[in-house]
Amino acid sequence: MSKQKKRAGGGKPTTIVIQHSDLERATKALKRQGRIPGTEQPRIPEIEKAAVAYVEARDAQKEAAESAKVTHEVLVAAMRTHDVTTYRDDDAVPPLIITLESTDKAKVVQATPPKTLAESFTEARDS
Repeated sequence: MSKQKKRAGGGKPTTIVIQHSDLERATKALKRQGRIPGTEQPRIPEIEKAAVAYVEARDAQKEAAESAKVTHEVLVAAMRTHDVTTYRDDDAVPPLIITLESTDKAKVVQATPPKTLAESFTEARDS
């Protein structure tokens, strides 16, 4: 492993070569060197509990994202199999409109409830 370093006044860079054995020796020296007694970091249970809770939540979120990706792929495949680009599911709670985009992505949005004939007339009259 080599590294080039420029001098402060400019000029020609010098090359520093670090041998693998030098790196191993430095790593072993760091492992042998222990902490100075009395300088250990104090344990704070509140921080440890919060960190564990965060890691569990992050892992659960990652797992949920992977599951959502798989189910999305299944949805796109089903829509492609049935040659459907737009699908409306009024029985779902809330009602859904699924649109298959050309980039193999399905867009799912909540459907607005259909207006009654009376609401349509009232809206048209007021505008």
